[in-house]
Amino acid sequence: MDDPKLIFVYNANSKKWNGYLDILHKIVSPATYPCKLCDLTHGIFKVRQEWVSFKETIDIPMEFLHKDEWLEKYQTKKDLPAVFSLVNGQLNTVIDAKSMEKMDLNDLQEKLREASADLSKLAES
Repeated sequence: MDDPKLIFVYNANSKKWNGYLDILHKIVSPATYPCKLCDLTHGIFKVRQEWVSFKETIDIPMEFLHKDEWLEKYQTKKDLPAVFSLVNGQLNTVIDAKSMEKMDLNDLQEKLREASADLSKLAES
C-alpha cells in the first residue's frame, strides 16, 4: 500500500506574477477573491503562523498545489479550492469547494485532524 497523503489545491495559479495579482485582488476586493483556502491559510503577504503550527501536528504527508499544477499532475477538473486524499492511487474529496466556503480556520483544522486520523488508520493496516 502506498502511504496516503492529503493534497491541498488552491484556486489560484502558480508563478510569481500570479501571486502578485492575487495579493492585489485580496487588497482591492477581498470579498470577490476566489480562493477560500488561501484566505484561511494565508494573510495578504504571508502564511498564517497558526496554520504553520497546525501543519506540524499532522502526521500524514501533505502536498500543496495551485490549480495549474493540479491539472498538470492529476489531469482532473474539480471545483476548487479543495482538499483531497490520495490512497493507493485513488483520489477522494476530503473537503469540497462548497464546504470550504463555509469554514473558518478552526473548522478546516478540525476536518483535517479527522481526515488525518482516518488516513493514519489506513496506513497502519
